[in-house]
Amino acid sequence: NKHSTNPVLELDYTGYPTQDVDAARKIYKNIMKLGEGYHDEGYYGFWSNHAVFGLYEADSEEDNLPQPHRANGYMSFWVHSAEDIYEYLKQNGSTFPVIPAINDRKGIDKQPGYTQVVSTDSEGNVLIFTEYSGRPR
Repeated sequence: NKHSTNPVLELDYTGYPTQDVDAARKIYKNIMKLGEGYHDEGYYGFWSNHAVFGLYEADSEEDNLPQPHRANGYMSFWVHSAEDIYEYLKQNGSTFPVIPAINDRKGIDKQPGYTQVVSTDSEGNVLIFTEYSGRPR
């Protein structure tokens, strides 16, 4: 949807925290039959047609994740502008947590290759909005 004026272009990826990415990867690869994915630092992703199901390393003490028998995952949406979505979310009462396994700072968090905003929905579920440098919109 290259010509959309909506702030969110599409679902980008989901993230599920794990204390042992390799052990979790084996479950999803061998038992769930998701096949091979790709490694990144502290992350393993399985591609679908347009999005990635990802496992990321989290420390249960530092991040308070994962919590057994709880929904721990989050969604990341690909956006035109992290700055615009941040202003919109601020105006609409969203909160901006810092989760060390995910982001370094509240609000706009610039990283090499992307800029993201970690926020929450009305129920406190974590949502991420990601703008990529160099990725066509």
